Amino acid sequence: MSQLDSLPPPPHHAGESLEELRSLLWKTHKVTVDEYDPVLMVYTIHQVAIKEFQQMLDHHDRVFSEAATEAAQIYADNVGQSLEGFKSDALTDAIRERLSTVRDTAEITDNAQGRLRQTVWLLWWLTALNYLGVALTLGILTVLAI
Repeated sequence: MSQLDSLPPPPHHAGESLEELRSLLWKTHKVTVDEYDPVLMVYTIHQVAIKEFQQMLDHHDRVFSEAATEAAQIYADNVGQSLEGFKSDALTDAIRERLSTVRDTAEITDNAQGRLRQTVWLLWWLTALNYLGVALTLGILTVLAI
């Protein structure tokens, strides 16, 4: 096992102090670093860069969240409009179908009424012929009986 395998973990966040960094360097590399050492300056510069980068990430996160929320709202509005259009079309199609059914029923009813009138007219003529036949038969029987 090498010495690198047993190193203590690096600082976890950017807020750790320079003293903690100096202590880590001593534990890891057995090197002392005074407060004016360029390594500490690089560490401080990195701390500033990390904070700025975190601020930039936070800003991008907010912008992305706002853009995603706006896009989702636009999408939801479009879906709502499409659903209203589909509902309107479906209702229109249903109404057209119902009107077509009513027209067909009216046509069938008109045909049935016409046939019923013909049947009534035919029955009237047949009844009239029966009365005429009865009258003729009575007349013949009366003549024969006299």
